[in-house]
Amino acid sequence: MTTRTTGGVLADSETARLVTAEHVLVGTGHEPGVRWRPGERLEHLFEDRCDRLRTDGGPLPPAVDAGDRVLTFGELDERANRLARLLLARGVRPGDRVGLLLDEAVHAYAGMLAVLKAHASYVPLDAGYPTDRLEYIVRDAGVRTVLSLSHLRGPLDGSGAEVLCLDELSALADAQPGHRLTDAERGDPVDDLCYIVYTSGSTGRPKGVAIEHASICNFVRVAVEVYGVGPADRMYQGMTIAFDFSVEEIWVPLVAGATLVPKPAGASLVGDELRDFLVERRVTALCCVPTLLATLDGDVPGLDFLLVSGEACPQDLVARWHRPGRRFLNVYGPTEATVTATWTPLSPDRPVTIGIPCRRTRWSSWTRTRTRRCRPARPARSASRGSGWRAATWAATTSPPAGSSPTSSASPATRPAGSTAPATSAGSARAATWSTSAASTPRSRSAATASS
Repeated sequence: MTTRTTGGVLADSETARLVTAEHVLVGTGHEPGVRWRPGERLEHLFEDRCDRLRTDGGPLPPAVDAGDRVLTFGELDERANRLARLLLARGVRPGDRVGLLLDEAVHAYAGMLAVLKAHASYVPLDAGYPTDRLEYIVRDAGVRTVLSLSHLRGPLDGSGAEVLCLDELSALADAQPGHRLTDAERGDPVDDLCYIVYTSGSTGRPKGVAIEHASICNFVRVAVEVYGVGPADRMYQGMTIAFDFSVEEIWVPLVAGATLVPKPAGASLVGDELRDFLVERRVTALCCVPTLLATLDGDVPGLDFLLVSGEACPQDLVARWHRPGRRFLNVYGPTEATVTATWTPLSPDRPVTIGIPCRRTRWSSWTRTRTRRCRPARPARSASRGSGWRAATWAATTSPPAGSSPTSSASPATRPAGSTAPATSAGSARAATWSTSAASTPRSRSAATASS
């Protein structure tokens, strides 16, 4: 049921929206305002969650349940603290860009946190990338150090970066103190850059998108509020960290106090294998592309939260997976908008759309562009290295400075409007590609109509 109001149409409850006289679509169902707090960084959100869990008393819940390895929130925090100290001892400094080439989930989670705790920024890489793509990203981003594993080191030999293999340095890392780093240890932040994620490069060379702490902290806080994921949830984590969609299934549940349930290393779970895994591991929350969801023949009874993105969601898939009490969302957002820009609940009796703006954004019929040149990386250790990452998309949508537009992009040009995810073969093969090594792309592009 909808009600009319001056200047637009309001929907009921949390999906209420208003189209202003200036043709700006505004979500009105939730408290407006920026959720980021001045000086806040992404690692702070995780640390705050750990601290709140400690004050609650009792044993700390698991942050990661990888089957053969379970880490509580406290253990993951301490592991990241030790690794951060090792990075500092090996020459990483605030403002550095550190590559992450890892195919084992616990290493990846600890690596992201450790880099941020050292006041550096991370550049996620995919072990499935060809060597020339890896070398290009490392050079283009000004990466001086890459965290990896010994069996993945080969493709980085010609990159000019120092490769630190965690399996070879585990004894050194374990010997470091596990408590939080002091300001004196890590130094002051030199910029607000959190990570650099590269798009698929389907229109040419891969393009780097810079995401700042203000943007990602704001998004994660909004997502925790809107999605309703909480400490009782167990989130399946199946995407490569080089795909920005993985933020939905890693950082949102960690900040919410939920448990990450990663797929086994090297596996491509689709169809019955994925369903069996979800049931056996008691997964309650799933983020995926519709193509992957379509490979599951039967329901997952314990699934309370389901989020789809990455491509248009067919209406028949909504009918198959909608259940009373299950929160089923469709979200959309180009990488430049910091993961997700719009969202909507899905129901069999309503058309599938990209929905309404997240609480932090406004969508309108106009955009302006603004070029931002990132702070140059420190000089590379190798003379063969380039001058570092020179320009990137400015992901300013979540908390733009005064006078900037809701959507801002920069040179080099990002994916053109109207483009979609890379074409792949139909069925399980396509779903496997999305679930294991999807590059960051605008999501649900073909569903580009707002709810009315």
